[in-house]
Amino acid sequence: MHWLHLLQQRLAITRREALAILSVLALFFAGLLAEYVQKRNVPPVDRSLLLTDSLDLSDTLHVSDTTQPPVAQADAAGAPSPTPAAGKDPFGRAVNLNTASSTQLEELPGIGSSLADRIIRHRERRPFTSVEQLTSVRGIGPKTLDAVRPLVRVGEP
Repeated sequence: MHWLHLLQQRLAITRREALAILSVLALFFAGLLAEYVQKRNVPPVDRSLLLTDSLDLSDTLHVSDTTQPPVAQADAAGAPSPTPAAGKDPFGRAVNLNTASSTQLEELPGIGSSLADRIIRHRERRPFTSVEQLTSVRGIGPKTLDAVRPLVRVGEP
């Protein structure tokens, strides 16, 4: 509490005033910390819901293909036909890991510019033969692999 006494002497204030100033400063910094934590802990978007609940994914996935996705057709009894399975790319626009550009890779969930560059460097040394080999790229773990698995494929380099 020596620093509190020094604060009182420097500012020529009473002990109560010094404690009030310190309390206001503590609340201010607690507010800043709370705001920082809120901005950092935004829950990720569940991409599987986007794939199954949305008919137009071009805005969500930033796909440059301008074709309209197919609409579910009703059968003779009036029941809608089955929709694509959850977690699958319903429109067949999977990204080829061996030929995709950096921009195409960045459109995948959880893949930023640095991860896209690492994927490209990895495939230049050794082309991918399976999607699971993505985990050999530093920064891609099981969760990221699960998020991108339905959206990527491995083709000829």
